[in-house]
Amino acid sequence: MNDLSAPQESNDPLPVTEQALDSIENANDSEDGGLWKGGKARKALPEAISAKFISVGDSVFYAKNTDSIAFTDKGNKLETEKNSKALASDFIAIAQDRGWSKVKVSGTQEFRSAAWVEAQKKGLVVRGYSPVDTDLAALQKHRQDLALARDKANAFLNQKKEDVIEKYPDMIKAYACLLYTSDAADDLLCV
Repeated sequence: MNDLSAPQESNDPLPVTEQALDSIENANDSEDGGLWKGGKARKALPEAISAKFISVGDSVFYAKNTDSIAFTDKGNKLETEKNSKALASDFIAIAQDRGWSKVKVSGTQEFRSAAWVEAQKKGLVVRGYSPVDTDLAALQKHRQDLALARDKANAFLNQKKEDVIEKYPDMIKAYACLLYTSDAADDLLCV
């Protein structure tokens, strides 16, 4: 686990009270204190997550349950009363989309942990949380999974099918899909 420390910043966890909101805020160093420069018009949510939510002013509701506020979007700070790993991931996606390179996390241990892991995956620096062994292990597993996926993709593109299937037996599914789509395309063109 030698390169895990690249984007992280060592800080002691922030004190957490029972009623603390889980939040992520822009912590970029700048003359304006890291405030998002979006003016009053808030930048839209990233396309990858926008279908899950409906924004009304600062309040962001779940699209499938408009009776429940998912989080509050203050432009330079996102807050939720939910203790949700999914929202932590969404918050990091929003932060990245808004160009934040550093974020300050606060709230429950579970939320800060999930936000730290997601931020590390995206290359953002995190303040307000020091990772524990399980966080480091989760990040290491993610990096190993990415390396394996990259190796499989390179093999698929550059090696003989038989060699790839011998090394990665599960890749037979990729070749089956390729064959199926190729046959389907041939059928369409020959009509």
